[in-house]
Amino acid sequence: MRTDWLIVRRLGAELDAALRGARIRAAGALFDGRFGLETDRGLVLIDVFGDTPLITLEERPAPLSQGPGWPRAASDALEGLRIARVRARPGDRLLAFDCSARSRFGVASGYRLVAELVPRYGNLVLLKGETVVSAAKSFEAGGKTVRTVKAGEAYGPPPLPENAEERVPRLVAESLALDRVGGGRGVATKLETLLGSDAEAGGPVYVYRDEAGRIVQLHVVRLLQLSELDESEVPALLPLLSEFAAGAVERRSTGSTEAKRTALAARIERRRAALSRERAALERERDETATSDALRRAGELLYTHMNEVPPGAASFVPSGDPKLTIELDPRLDAKGNATAFFRRYKKATARHTHFERRLATLGAAERFAEDLAWEVLRAEPEAIGELAESVDRLEGRGRAKRTPARRAQRRLAPREISIAPDARIFVGRSPQGNADLTFRAARPNDLWFHARGVPGAHVILRIDGGRKAEVTELERAAALAALNSKAHDAEKVEVDFTERKHVRKQRGAAPGLVWYTGARTLLVAPSDADRADDPRLKRTP
Repeated sequence: MRTDWLIVRRLGAELDAALRGARIRAAGALFDGRFGLETDRGLVLIDVFGDTPLITLEERPAPLSQGPGWPRAASDALEGLRIARVRARPGDRLLAFDCSARSRFGVASGYRLVAELVPRYGNLVLLKGETVVSAAKSFEAGGKTVRTVKAGEAYGPPPLPENAEERVPRLVAESLALDRVGGGRGVATKLETLLGSDAEAGGPVYVYRDEAGRIVQLHVVRLLQLSELDESEVPALLPLLSEFAAGAVERRSTGSTEAKRTALAARIERRRAALSRERAALERERDETATSDALRRAGELLYTHMNEVPPGAASFVPSGDPKLTIELDPRLDAKGNATAFFRRYKKATARHTHFERRLATLGAAERFAEDLAWEVLRAEPEAIGELAESVDRLEGRGRAKRTPARRAQRRLAPREISIAPDARIFVGRSPQGNADLTFRAARPNDLWFHARGVPGAHVILRIDGGRKAEVTELERAAALAALNSKAHDAEKVEVDFTERKHVRKQRGAAPGLVWYTGARTLLVAPSDADRADDPRLKRTP
């Protein structure tokens, strides 16, 4: 969809009518990159970097992050202020939110938030007077850049078209040309009315949809060139923009999420292959050093039959074991050869111990990689960033710097399902989420569930009041553990459960890998009722 200054002017008029006098409760960024103003009249979502830069007004609040840089500066400046007015710059896709407060002494102060809704060149700028306080994108004039947007500098808006003809948007010009060919005056009359108005807030909005009902284009002028699409008239612009933005964000988020998911899966597979190669090489070396017992026995026999070994002998057959031939170093006597065998035995034993420890470490890493491969497949968009950190850890890159956004990712809440007034089930949504659920949120006597022998989510059944869980409650929790596991396509899945106090972390292992004791097992079918609510867990044909 394309926008122009006529659409933006209508948007500004509707936002002004809806938000004038509204108090800003919070300001910050969403996980998908949009900027939000939470007010007592709704959530203003500003997307200046999308394919179609837009501002929408939503009823539902959303979690806003006040990370360093632009989000923090905007939050510090705007929270607590009231929106005095919203106005559009005539002839430009630019909206300004004038936000102010008045002290108890009657002294007014405030900021202006400017949204430049220009495709590919969108920006958000916070002003104090005419001075830039902060901006989502900062730059200096030079080359093709004709203006400077930088903290501490005077703000200059984008230059306007120099002649009147360029003020007519392309979509409207195309419709006007068709109108003239047909001998009509409807589009021309409407355009004259709009061009002569500084704040056109009334009149219908024309919306054009494809066969699937998706919005393709909308405008305050009828677009005759879109006659093949389904045209309708609605009284307000804001609901249409919310509908369009929801679809655009979903498509963008899905595309971005799937690209990240694919990249993480490829990294995990490469690491799994490297771990497998290293394990195979170590197993070969371990097998080659498995003769340590033979070295020890050779040394013991030489000490026992020391007087029977002739000087300078290259080999020796003990009288007590005539089938065994011990190769000797002829330069050494019997005692020297025995000492050399014990030295080789000690070295082989040490190497064998090293191999076993390293193989155990590799085994844990391979199990973690298998778990991660499953987690990446089932991950929600909010968990992708956390999984990227886990993949970094799998690759041995260490821990990433804990920025506020990453801390927020670590606090990704488990899924919660109420199954009775006093009974709830919690499902972990990532490896770190599994660990947090089990070792931070769960109580010692809560019941812990996990599909046996396959990667999957940690599931907690909590019964308040101290009563015992009913069989149906146990089966529901087990069915959710089966559904949220790699075995979710199976007809029946074995699920172990035990009290949380019997679950412990694997020493040195990745988050979510545990040992447990005292478990009982249920054979259940994955929960089809919950599968219907989660498209990522649809049964594979």
